[in-house]
Amino acid sequence: LEKTNHWERALRMYVKMVSSGVMPETSTYNSLMNTCRKAGRYNKALIVFQLLRAQNLEPDGTTYAHMNALILASSKAGDWVLTCKVFDEMKEANIRPDSTTYSALIFALTKKGDIKNGLKQFFQMCEEGVLPSMEAFATVILACINDKDFNTAREALKQTKSLNLSLDYATFNLLMEAIEASEGSPEPLSNMRNRLTFEGWKNGSSSPDQLLLRPEIIVDKALARAALRYEGSSVVRTE
Repeated sequence: LEKTNHWERALRMYVKMVSSGVMPETSTYNSLMNTCRKAGRYNKALIVFQLLRAQNLEPDGTTYAHMNALILASSKAGDWVLTCKVFDEMKEANIRPDSTTYSALIFALTKKGDIKNGLKQFFQMCEEGVLPSMEAFATVILACINDKDFNTAREALKQTKSLNLSLDYATFNLLMEAIEASEGSPEPLSNMRNRLTFEGWKNGSSSPDQLLLRPEIIVDKALARAALRYEGSSVVRTE
């Protein structure tokens, strides 16, 4: 049934099993969760996980994998409320979030306009030593740029430094264009690009370590200029 996505029949069999006095094991709940998720019944999958916990059963590695897949699927489907619910259930069950889990949550929070909590989760994952995905990183920085909160964007950039997150070409280009579009950077994007061996990096013939100036530093400098212009704040120079 798990392979054929017959989620309704699978749930009826579960009810019949419980009614007859047979207590399902963790593996049964895992199969039910996977069946519901594959059928796009994300709320049903979450309910199955809640039933597992109600029976005082311990989630295993398969449960964790299915919950991760569920939070990712609900986030991609645009069900931001459910994504947050799944994350809360995982935390309550002491399932440690990984990069995929946090990234899906951050994307969901920022998309529904809750940038404050999106940033909170981003900083939390960094503090826990979880390396953000490039998508999660870009989502947070772009949300800050759109809100003209350039100093918070700089702080998010700083948080990833200890985790050795290196910007790729596409993300660097995306962030620089966003800063320029916000009219926060007085120095044209093309001029800033000229300060690194840009073409070699773009074409994959050089690594970020071979650049004249690391892309993270250039983004930070652009954000610093934007902060000075829009907020009139004093910005500490990045070393």
